[in-house]
Amino acid sequence: MPIPSPSDLCWNVNFASGQEWIEATAHAAIKTIWQRAQNTARSHFGDEFLAVEMMEVAIEKLVDRLNKGSPVDPAEASILLLRFFCPGGQTSKEWESQACLPRIERGAAGCRD
Repeated sequence: MPIPSPSDLCWNVNFASGQEWIEATAHAAIKTIWQRAQNTARSHFGDEFLAVEMMEVAIEKLVDRLNKGSPVDPAEASILLLRFFCPGGQTSKEWESQACLPRIERGAAGCRD
């Protein structure tokens, strides 16, 4: 089974009508960190397919946050999504030091190894 694209990852999320910005923002955030998420799942768990399940949970949390909070730009949404992607066994700070959050915060165009 091939790894899904960022667009494929949004299929099971319900985006409220009139809030198309949330879908666009979430998609941009996914696109920014998706490759890093796959690489991280492969290096930490030996299976990049786990990134799909972990990302689906993170996307749901991001969309919930965007629905309840104030609007954010795609760069900030990428940071939030990466934090929601953190596995339960590590703190956000430990995970961020190993993942691409510092590069996103510095305004890097992409998040690739």
